Amino acid sequence: MIVQFELWQLISLAMTLLGAAFGGAKLLGRQVESRVTEKFAGQDKKLDTLQDEFCKVDRRINQITQKVDTMNEELARTQERVGGLPSYAALNHALNKVYESLNAQAQTLHQMVGENREQGRVLTQIFQHLVEHAKQ
Repeated sequence: MIVQFELWQLISLAMTLLGAAFGGAKLLGRQVESRVTEKFAGQDKKLDTLQDEFCKVDRRINQITQKVDTMNEELARTQERVGGLPSYAALNHALNKVYESLNAQAQTLHQMVGENREQGRVLTQIFQHLVEHAKQ
């Protein structure tokens, strides 16, 4: 069995096979391209969502930064107002002196009350003694 082809038939067959191969490659390329396009579209959506979230976080950070700056300014003004006040140690020392002075005055007052009671008893005894001598 001998198979014979003429040159034009071989060229036509080769062209047909090459066309089919190129057609298949083109079809496969379109499918790959559509899948890649879908994948990138999904990633673009995710990227847009992340970018929106980043913008929200950035705005929130700016708001917090402004609040912190406001609080720092308020703290500085408060420290300036408090700067004219004596320190805690100085106030504590002054209060200790007042406490000691009050305790000393209270002790003196108790001593005077005791002396007055004693003097009252002595006067009562003198009065009783005088009343007894007056009766005799």
